[in-house]
Amino acid sequence: MYQLQLNYTLKGNLQKIYPAVLDMRQFGKHHPYMKEVKLVQTTNAYTEYNIKKFVWIFGFIPQWPNYNAQVFEIEKNKHIQYKSAVKGGLELHIDFIFANNPNDTTSIVENITLTGGKMVCKILLSTIEKSHAILVKNIEKTA
Repeated sequence: MYQLQLNYTLKGNLQKIYPAVLDMRQFGKHHPYMKEVKLVQTTNAYTEYNIKKFVWIFGFIPQWPNYNAQVFEIEKNKHIQYKSAVKGGLELHIDFIFANNPNDTTSIVENITLTGGKMVCKILLSTIEKSHAILVKNIEKTA
């Protein structure tokens, strides 16, 4: 199991930022590698999406991941969790913890847990770290 924690403070209030993380279709519009996000199903417990990405590994190896992700709203306006079986035995869990700050900013703590082979996990965690930095900047622009 491999873990990574990312911390962000975004200009903009929680009511504008939170929906862009909760709805994977909005999330995908801001994500640099997500090319298509489709709603699969909505249940009382979670919403499931199919995600299609395109990413270059090491800058020259093209990859087209296609997987389903389940999005759980653990606590409204405070905690969202993503779970997905990405590919080849990789399990990805991401917890987003939100705090609405008094100075019209929103803090997000992102706890990422990845289970799978060592090399693939390290590559994927590095890719997530880079892409989510871009993602957060893109969300902030619309908040």
